[in-house]
Amino acid sequence: MVGSVDAQQFNGVRGSVFNSVVNTSSQPASGGNMPAQWSLEILGAGTFWDNNIVRFNPLKIWKKDSIDLSRYLEKGDKKRYAMVKGNLHILNFLFRLPKHQDWAVGVGWNIRSHTYGDNADYAYDNHMRTAKEFFRQNALNDSLTGRAVNQQWAAWYFNASKVVKEDDYSKMTVGASLKFIKGLGAEVVEVSKLKAKDLSGSIPNYTSFIKAKGKYGYSQNLDNMDNGKALLHGSPLSIGLDVGFVYTDKTPVLIPGMEDENPADYNWKLSVALTDWGRLKYTFGQESRQVDGLKSLQDITNIHRMMDETGSLEEINDTLRHVFNMSPQEGTFTLSLPTMFHIGFDKNIGRHFYLNTHLGIDASFLNFGVDYRNRSLSYLMVTPRWEKKRIGVYVPAYVNEKGRFLLGAAVRLGPLMLGVHDFGWIFDKTRSGGAYFALVINGFSQKKECDCF
Repeated sequence: MVGSVDAQQFNGVRGSVFNSVVNTSSQPASGGNMPAQWSLEILGAGTFWDNNIVRFNPLKIWKKDSIDLSRYLEKGDKKRYAMVKGNLHILNFLFRLPKHQDWAVGVGWNIRSHTYGDNADYAYDNHMRTAKEFFRQNALNDSLTGRAVNQQWAAWYFNASKVVKEDDYSKMTVGASLKFIKGLGAEVVEVSKLKAKDLSGSIPNYTSFIKAKGKYGYSQNLDNMDNGKALLHGSPLSIGLDVGFVYTDKTPVLIPGMEDENPADYNWKLSVALTDWGRLKYTFGQESRQVDGLKSLQDITNIHRMMDETGSLEEINDTLRHVFNMSPQEGTFTLSLPTMFHIGFDKNIGRHFYLNTHLGIDASFLNFGVDYRNRSLSYLMVTPRWEKKRIGVYVPAYVNEKGRFLLGAAVRLGPLMLGVHDFGWIFDKTRSGGAYFALVINGFSQKKECDCF
């Protein structure tokens, strides 16, 4: 599994009929092709990061007595971006209706975290040891902008999928998931203009901001984090939606009246889905601010020293208001979910080998009228796999819109699934990585479904 940009982050098992409950969030029609009578994901968790700002290895970074950020910041003059995702799945369940086997329904509870930042263009090298050196180097850069959104939410969903057409040659399955979503917390930052200038010609060794415009804010419930129930009051309950279909070209039955007992013995499958359509509405926290211009020309070193003496956002705002023209952000703001459009093609090569090709396209623009879009990186992924009913090996290769290439792997042994997004982060400092696991129990009927292991 590698570089996920969708809800589940279990990309390695895309197209597999033996992992329908895991694939529900990326293809809500997957339950219609489930060979089991029921499937339960008891627990699943995953994390993924991709950026060109820092390089690090989470297995080694904590071994250092102190963290020197300059050892991890990526050098160069380029546009910067970052994406960090986390997922926790609890009791996701799919089952076929006993008297209507062409229907599969499911329920589940997922907790999600999604951070995305981009539109930052700056230069950095190892000689920039202080904020003053950084801004002095980038003083003539009028593109010193940036934006970032961070959001956590809980989603309770009801899924239904149905086989709408099936004969000896093909099968069509459609499905949808209705989600009840509640924000647990959100933060937004947008810098639309920031520029510094070396004024040492008139004032010795003096570098000051000369332009500043932007805003930052957060959800009101984060003002009350001492209250153990604060996360439950991040946003009002809202609605989300996933829709999709799967068309299967079946292997023809050579003997009339004989059914194919192997559910994975198809020729090819085409999968199309739209996931995570929806938005959440938050009230601004009391320390949310807008910045529009400067009150005075302050040396950046002085600003940095004053910031070091602060211990809360309230104190930071109190310090910055002497430098910048600031006003409170009040009222509400809306933040979209990371909506994605998926197109997948899955080919049976034979002898339990398959090749899955998947295109994921950011579709956050479909959330019209939101204040902030929590977008994802579009990507193309190709995954060869070998699998039977109780065992599987997956080797996905992934390239995203930024040109990042990752190669990972996953294995499924009975109910346990383990995977890494990319091998690089295990051995060295990298810009991308992550891992996941899932514990899934499938309730196969007593009759022999296939000649699989």
